Amino acid sequence: MMHMSDRSVARPAWLVMLGPCLSIALASSAISIAAVAQPALADAFPDARRDVSYVVSAFILATTVASVPVGRAGDVFGAGRVLLAGLVVFTLGALAAARAGSLDALILARAVQGLGASAMLTMPLALVRGTIPLAQSGRWMGLLGSLSAIGTATGPALGGFLVATHGWPSVFVAQIPLPILIFAMAARVLPNFPPSKGAARFDILGTITLAVTLLAICLVLSEPRSGQVWKMVPLGVVAAVGLLFFIHIEKRARDPMIDIEQASDRILLKYLSSNGLISMIMMGLLVVGPFYLIRGAGLSTPAMGLVMSIGPVAAILGGVPAGRFSESLGAERALVRGTALLALGAAAMAVLPIWAGVPGFAAAFLTLALAYQVFLAALNTAVMTRAPEHARGRVSGLIALSRNLGFVIGASLMPSLFDGIFALSQSLHWPVPHAQVAMTATFAGATCLALVSVLLVAHLGPEEERA
Repeated sequence: MMHMSDRSVARPAWLVMLGPCLSIALASSAISIAAVAQPALADAFPDARRDVSYVVSAFILATTVASVPVGRAGDVFGAGRVLLAGLVVFTLGALAAARAGSLDALILARAVQGLGASAMLTMPLALVRGTIPLAQSGRWMGLLGSLSAIGTATGPALGGFLVATHGWPSVFVAQIPLPILIFAMAARVLPNFPPSKGAARFDILGTITLAVTLLAICLVLSEPRSGQVWKMVPLGVVAAVGLLFFIHIEKRARDPMIDIEQASDRILLKYLSSNGLISMIMMGLLVVGPFYLIRGAGLSTPAMGLVMSIGPVAAILGGVPAGRFSESLGAERALVRGTALLALGAAAMAVLPIWAGVPGFAAAFLTLALAYQVFLAALNTAVMTRAPEHARGRVSGLIALSRNLGFVIGASLMPSLFDGIFALSQSLHWPVPHAQVAMTATFAGATCLALVSVLLVAHLGPEEERA
């Protein structure tokens, strides 16, 4: 069923990568397109025991938890095969979601869809390294970033239209035809990449342990915003025990996911840590920004939405130029400069809104969005260039994992900091508008995170350089 013709090796690179590129856009849109359906779902399932927000979070959690195991499967079974399998699972999840008769069934279907989306988000990175010449990989990494932004930006508009005209099931029905078309096209043109020669057999016990551990970690990180902090204790115990057991398993594995005793993996850990920190900042901005613009700047909801669209538009337009910048300068040097520009943008976000109001916010947001595209293109290129052939899928999964964990932490930590400073400013009756004080303090902290990220990507010891 998943035969991939060897004749496709001679096809143009753009044709080979068309399916993987569309897969990233589709998987990205699947998050935001469902978010706008939440009010309709609340009306459709008024007696449900769970909150409708789980329809979105189940997809994100499944994508996060599955990223490394799916990436490892790409090494063991072949990246093309895993991408095609992901498209099948994604389609089945969308079909089940459209036919769900209860909120619990819908949440489960979305989790299945997220499992498929994890392959659609991770495998294209591995396929770029196996298909595109190294000298051109930067622009393709930038293109993947732009397509992800396109999917995220178009999802709410499409979802809102579908819900208004055809009801909430249409949001999921609309996600069925495109993956089928992508599958049919990709199955014909993707090279038949064989399983990597250096990859050991699939580690089932390690995969299950890692999945349970990551699920517990994600739930712990999300509880502070849910108000159910008491759940953090048992979840924290599960996460800690799972992490220790996973380390125990990996120390005895023939081919561990991360071997921290090797210098090459210590470099990888620095890159992944930087990816997580920057992701925290960007997700924090997306969550905190609307509150500042409405509470602090006094904008209406439509005007706030217009200002917040600066980020997606900049990401869409800046992806490919950022990739070419990475190619011309070199991925490592471009990564340092992109990270430094992110630190500058975070500092500007702490200062400019107070001095210049909404235009200052817009200028800082534009700086952060463009810098983030440079960061993404350079980091993906630098990390995937270092990845050995037998571990490309694993490494692409680790990139996705570090990014998603950063998003989860940022969505919880940054708004908590903003709300805490806002409440403190109110209680102390400071003369400065409370939302501006909260914004300044929040992004002063974000600037510190960005500076730590700069140190991580800029400083490599002699042993690491040799690796």
